Amino acid sequence: VNHSAAEIASLAMDVVLQAKGTTKEVAVFPVTVKRLGPFGSAEVTAKTKVEVSTLDLPDWQFLEAKTVIQVNE
Repeated sequence: VNHSAAEIASLAMDVVLQAKGTTKEVAVFPVTVKRLGPFGSAEVTAKTKVEVSTLDLPDWQFLEAKTVIQVNE
């Protein structure tokens, strides 16, 4: 979601899924939004490989997403 009146031309980030209460990464995937208009939002999808075995994969309510935005200067 863009909460400003300015357009965002390009946005790249890594989304990290972690088990709640830990720093253990379950999955990491890159996301790119080419354009985000003023006060706009975008829906994105991405495929990823899971970093843990399927037996250790937490149920969805025990996951939290962290984003790491990549800044291009």
